[in-house]
Amino acid sequence: MMKKNYLRFLIAFFCLTSNFAYAASPRDIRLATNTGGSSIAYWTTSSTNDIIQAAVLPAGGSWSTPVDFAITGLDFQGPRVAINSSGNAVMVWYTFDSGLKKLYASAYDATLATWSTPTQISTNSETILDDFYVKLSDTDTAVIVWNSFWITTGLVTAEALVNTLGTWTGTATISN
Repeated sequence: MMKKNYLRFLIAFFCLTSNFAYAASPRDIRLATNTGGSSIAYWTTSSTNDIIQAAVLPAGGSWSTPVDFAITGLDFQGPRVAINSSGNAVMVWYTFDSGLKKLYASAYDATLATWSTPTQISTNSETILDDFYVKLSDTDTAVIVWNSFWITTGLVTAEALVNTLGTWTGTATISN
């Protein structure tokens, strides 16, 4: 009987401690690569909130120190990355804030080896539905598309943002 109780204790202890260890561990890791040999690994991890981290491997180089994408009080989730042949990239993700699912974005400049400050690209009058997609052309044109439910009108629309790398203005409704 004592062995069974001890075994139960060990199993419970392992389950509890492994869950705590996992909470701050990388999860949902993904990889974006280009034809030039550059890569960006990105994942979600927990701190006070869920944050996104990314590490860049430039062609012929070595992995960068991971960069945190975080805003105090917000859980960042569902990152998507597009990288072009120059190694420039766009990352888009979502968060829930004030009852709305909002999109944020950041741009990576391969020449400067820096990410831009996370910027909200959806409005405070819409909540994001379904999924979203991001592409980046070799001429640094970023295209981001998503579905939105508009709080003020009750309409569901398809939205698009097409702009140069790191510019987050000019969202347009592309559906009727």
